[in-house]
Amino acid sequence: MASLAVSASRGKGTLGCFFGVLMIVAVAYGAYKFGFPYVRHYQLKDEIQQIATLSGAGALPRVGATSARVTPSVTEIQDAVMWKARELGIPLHKQDIDVHIREEKVFIAVKYSVPIDLPWGTYDFRFEFASHN
Repeated sequence: MASLAVSASRGKGTLGCFFGVLMIVAVAYGAYKFGFPYVRHYQLKDEIQQIATLSGAGALPRVGATSARVTPSVTEIQDAVMWKARELGIPLHKQDIDVHIREEKVFIAVKYSVPIDLPWGTYDFRFEFASHN
């Protein structure tokens, strides 16, 4: 009779262990799929903050700039953001970048989504943030 009770409790332990391992695998898979886009998002956010600060100070490095303007144009700021997004592997389009310049203040708003392939379909992970100097 004692051996029957031990056998039944072992089955519960095995099933609990299976679900525990399954949960660990699910969390690791989610961290793998959603973690990288999230990290790249924060890297882009830091870069855009730096672009806004440099633009407001008139110190944004410009490639092939011919104007003597101190504050870069909206297009130049958008190009700088696009270059950083491409560098980070973020699918960003120029129409997703909203730039406003008021005196020495530079406001940059970005909205984009990253498609994440999951076993049951594709999920669009949406990001949106604004930054200014």
